This record gives sequence, C-alpha cells and structure tokens, in this order.
Amino acid sequence: MPDQSARANGDVKYFERRVWFAPNREPDLIPTISLVGFEREFSGKRIFMRELLETAAKTIALAREHTPMEDSEHVENTEDACIVVKALRPNQKDFEWKPQPIHSKGITLGWQKYYYMVEAGESARPFRFFCSPRIAADTTITCTNTLSLEDSDLRKRARETPVSDPRCDSFLKTQDAWEATQQWKNLQLKLKAFAGQHRIKNIVCAGLGTLYPRKDPEPDPRCEVWKYYDHHPFYQHLLACSIAKFLGETFPHPDNSTGALQIVAHDPAYTKADLQFLSQLPQPISIVSDPHHYLTITPETLVVGIHVPAPVHEIVADMLYPSGPAAWLCGKIQGDQDWHKEGRLWEYDSWTPRVGEMMALYEMINLRDLGWTDSQLDPWCTRDGWSWLAQQVLYLRKPEKSLEMETSADRLDKCR
Repeated sequence: MPDQSARANGDVKYFERRVWFAPNREPDLIPTISLVGFEREFSGKRIFMRELLETAAKTIALAREHTPMEDSEHVENTEDACIVVKALRPNQKDFEWKPQPIHSKGITLGWQKYYYMVEAGESARPFRFFCSPRIAADTTITCTNTLSLEDSDLRKRARETPVSDPRCDSFLKTQDAWEATQQWKNLQLKLKAFAGQHRIKNIVCAGLGTLYPRKDPEPDPRCEVWKYYDHHPFYQHLLACSIAKFLGETFPHPDNSTGALQIVAHDPAYTKADLQFLSQLPQPISIVSDPHHYLTITPETLVVGIHVPAPVHEIVADMLYPSGPAAWLCGKIQGDQDWHKEGRLWEYDSWTPRVGEMMALYEMINLRDLGWTDSQLDPWCTRDGWSWLAQQVLYLRKPEKSLEMETSADRLDKCR
C-alpha cells in the first residue's frame, strides 16, 4: 500500500471524505500524511526546477538510445536494460541500469508526486523522476521517440502524408457547430476580457488522450461510464484549437504568421496516427515527448489538463515560481478539505501547499455558468460530447499578481 512507510512512522491520519457525485453514500476513510517536516527541511526550496526538467529530457533521450549517462560509464550497457534515474538534491544524481526480463519497445518518463517523496522518507532518498520500460509500447509515439518542438523527419512525414480518416471532416464540422453555440460565445467573452490584460502566446495540453484508443471488447460491467470518457479526447483537442484560433485572431502578434496560437500537447498514449491527424489540422497541434511540454510553459501560457494523473500542477508551481501560467483550464483544485488545514496530503490530491500558493494568483471562473442544459450539467451524461466541459473551471491570473515570498514551510508551521 502507498502509505505503509508513513504508517510505520506513525504519521498516517485518516479523514472522512465524501464524494461529490454520491453525497448520501457513507464517507470513505482516506489516509493522509503530513508535509510539515518535509517543507521545513527544504525551507521552501523548489524541486521541479527547469534545470531538472532539462536533465530529464536529456536522460530519457539517452535511455531510448541505450546510451548511459557520463555519470554512469561504469555500468554495463546491455540490450535488455533501461536506465532508472533517482535524484533528490542538486548535484546528487544516481543512475542505475535495471535489467528487464524482456526488451522494452519504449521507455516512459515518470514524475514523483510530493506525496510519494514524503511517504518514502528521507532515508529512502525519494527520487523526482524516473525512466522505465513501457511494455507493449509499439503503437505509442511519445514513448518510442523523443519529440521536441524542433522539426524532425518524423514530424515532416506526418505533416506531408495525407490523412484518409473520416474523422477529419467530422472534426471540422463539429468545430464549426461548437463555435456557433452560446456556450462558446460566453467563453469567448471571458477569454477576451482576460487576454486584453494578459497576453497568451501559446497553449500547452497535458493528458488529453489519444484519438485512436484501443477498444476493450468487454468493458467492466460495473463501470457505467466507460463510454463517457471514450470520445472526450476528440472534443478536448477541438476546444484547444478553437481557443487558439480565437485568441490568435483577436490579439494578433507580429511573430505569428498563421493567425492561431501554437498548441503543444503530450500524452503517453499518443500514436503515430495522432501525430499525423493533429499536425494537419487548420490549427495544428504539435505532439511532444515528456518533458518537452513542460519546458514550453511560461507565464504567457494557457495550460489545458483534464483529470491528468501526472503531477502537472506540482511541477509547474515549482518551475514558474514565484509566478504561474497565464491561465489554466482544468478541474477545480480542492484545497479546503479538513486535512489540508492541518498541512496534510492525500495520495490523489492535486493540491499541495505549493500548488495552493500558486492558485492564489488566480481568479476562478466556473464553466458550469456558460449556459448549459440540464442534461449537459449531468456529470454522467454520455450523450453529449461537451458535458465534461461543464465540470471544469478556468483559472485566470489576476493582474500584476505574484507570490509573496513566504515559504511553504512558514505556511505549514501555522497548521501545527
């Protein structure tokens, strides 16, 4: 269990948690751990700095080439091995080669949440990122190739190969239909008012999903909502294109010859078909490998991430400190639970004290207020492709807002 180490140290405390979609159900008991000691030890120092992400980018590229880092020349380079990187402090990097039972067709980059760093304890030297084999990755493009924003033969071929997919016409027709809705007109008003004060220069999408999912012939009968998620990537990418086109045309930039803003996207599930499809849209989407999407995020970026399992907010909060992206389109960051008031964290929290500091820079606009029908407001609606958007929020950075230099450790000490 994820909390075994912390439980052994007597640091686990259980809280009742009610789920929003079943308010009458008995509350769950969830284990939480304290971040007070962890933040005090780091004294507010940021962990996910840009230099760390650049190191991760270099490391994953070398791992895919089966080339050890200079730091680990003493380790034998074998065909059936994968580099695993452990790091906690600056200038303290451990590079280990882990033999695998089978040759991996792809290598994926993983990021460690603060929860797991704290749960592991200092003696375990918790690591920030790791590279590991991705079994059966033969169809995923971001795990078998290292794609940055720089042009490559692979990206050129994707742009130049004709797409014979009826979903191309469907995508454009659906986009036209969406841009005629009152909900889109209402969202445009909010974006226009904000972008007049804060220029948005690019859009970065994290974890929007593949447009070519593998079908499960026998979905779990207990899961009534499996269809609900199946077609959402289509609409989520479509929304990013509409926003890019609108902001690019409304607030043109002399360096932008296409009219639309640049859209960068990463999902470990992307395939070559996704690369080809998305790169040929009228508002093209550039697929990149982890962590290149993070490296394109600046204080002038709109970040779109819908229920992303990766610690996107944790990474961006550190990387852009003391600022944050211009805007977020994502689920609501819940930082008002009872355990948060004690400086504690649950395994599945998007909130951490550092994320909470960053989110204080923003005003929140609930996208339920765009003028949806009752059925579209139903979170379990499977008949409407846009019902997911009504469950999201738009965070817009307040004018001239920056973080006060009080550290997370200072804030957590107040929780004691």
